[in-house]
Amino acid sequence: MQQAALESTLSCNRLVMATTFCSRAVPSSIAAYVNVVEFSQSRDGLEEMFLDRFLRLEKPRMQDTRTQVVDVSIIIMIAFNKLTSPLHSPLLDLQTALIML
Repeated sequence: MQQAALESTLSCNRLVMATTFCSRAVPSSIAAYVNVVEFSQSRDGLEEMFLDRFLRLEKPRMQDTRTQVVDVSIIIMIAFNKLTSPLHSPLLDLQTALIML
């Protein structure tokens, strides 16, 4: 019984061989026991892949930082408007008086 289970397990497992060569270059005696996966990667492709991954991981952090900067900018603008609004009225009165002269 154990022999049959072992043979069944062994027959289900296959090796995978990764190569940059064409799969037709693998001899048929080896190809019967392995799955051949053709794979090649250029330097430009690797750079693009790493850049995409970096941006995907960093984009949420950059968005959070942008949101924080915008929030602080709005708070500063509101405070600035509150501080300068009392000055606007006297300056407008002065400008009007100068125009009337």
